[in-house]
Amino acid sequence: MTLLMSQGLRFIYIFVIARLLGAEMYGLLAFGNAWYMMFLPMTGLGLGIYLSQKVGKNAQKAEFRTVPLVASIRFIAVTLVASVCLFVGLVNADTQAISIIIAIYTVALIGRAMLLWSTQMFQAYEQTIYVFKLERIFKPAEVTLGLLVAFATENVLLVASVHALGMICQGGIAVFWVNKYLVKVNLTWRPRIMLALVVKLLPLGIAVALGQFLFQGPVVLLKQEGITLSQIGNFSLAIQLFVVLLSIFSSIRAAALPALSRNAKSSFSKLQSYSHYSIVIGVVFGCSCALLASQLAEPIIVWLFTEKFRLAGNVMAILVWALIPAIIHNMLNSSQAALEHNKSILLINVLGASTLIVGMFYWLDAQFVEGAAYTVIAGFGTAALASALYLVKKKVLRALPSVIWPALITLLTFTLNDILNDHVVTFAALFISISVMLILSWWLLVDAQVRKLILERVVKR
Repeated sequence: MTLLMSQGLRFIYIFVIARLLGAEMYGLLAFGNAWYMMFLPMTGLGLGIYLSQKVGKNAQKAEFRTVPLVASIRFIAVTLVASVCLFVGLVNADTQAISIIIAIYTVALIGRAMLLWSTQMFQAYEQTIYVFKLERIFKPAEVTLGLLVAFATENVLLVASVHALGMICQGGIAVFWVNKYLVKVNLTWRPRIMLALVVKLLPLGIAVALGQFLFQGPVVLLKQEGITLSQIGNFSLAIQLFVVLLSIFSSIRAAALPALSRNAKSSFSKLQSYSHYSIVIGVVFGCSCALLASQLAEPIIVWLFTEKFRLAGNVMAILVWALIPAIIHNMLNSSQAALEHNKSILLINVLGASTLIVGMFYWLDAQFVEGAAYTVIAGFGTAALASALYLVKKKVLRALPSVIWPALITLLTFTLNDILNDHVVTFAALFISISVMLILSWWLLVDAQVRKLILERVVKR
């Protein structure tokens, strides 16, 4: 319920801010947000996953060894990364407005980093109720204050300042709650051990940063390619709506990691089930959203956000197809993390990010801003396929039900909908395509025993 509230408020915030500020000013706000969010994973260095692994296995031991080390490394990392974020941003800024918004969002980076560490602590100790409590308090307050400032001033820099202030306050309270309700965290200075841990986790840290780059990188790359702020605003709106749809699966992934780490070796079947049904959910949910968006995204976005955001509707109709590989890639990352296969996560994310960067230059020339949506699909698609094939190799997944059938069902769904659109009315095409996709997924992707169990429960009700 809290997650729905948070994402509902986020949508309302995006809706009002985009309409009030217009495409160009929203583009400036979105660029600043993408800039600092691109640096955020560098404050973590992959330590969140490491924390979940260690606490999930032995919470008492982790309290005295792992937690103080992680907190101390994070403190140093936040200081360094915030400095780099500000310096590089100011050096590359081509207008005063961009310089100011980068400075404001650097403050937000510090607060967000404190919140990220606290959230990872709550998730590692499986006390996510505190994460929800924080969201219930701060998200409505930030949205309300942000909207009041936007209505009163229509000043993008003041709106950004409200966000930065909210992040600092929420991050500070979150750190306080960790010390009050979980464990008393004391910083330590053990340079050799800290350096050894950073080096050990460097592949995972880079992998996490590259994973975030798949979301924020396209916006930053568009700015570097000279795309106007108005066009960036349109693309960013589509990305924000995409992230809202994806967020529920990111939360499930983070919450599942401690249990997966604890059971990875003792109960391999649970890891296999989690991995396989992550793919099933990705195909079913992703295809359903993509089919609906292909017909409805443009008219709905124009109706909600005005004609200035028509380009966002065109981008969204393409971008939603990236939900399928994005869900699969994010969920399967937890399987690899539970097995502590950090180098594989790094290599897969490097592959995905490289595909995104190379594809950006090609598709921008060929398809303009809509081409950036194809690069996101290509980036996540490459990473998702590599993740699935790696887990097939490690015997976590089976090739036919977990890779071949999902790929064929997705391809068939897309092709069938495309053909039907030329011969029948839109809603008939949607109904037939979604129905065929669900029937094929039920018979080809869901295990016979699981089908029987589901049917028995439905009949009992």
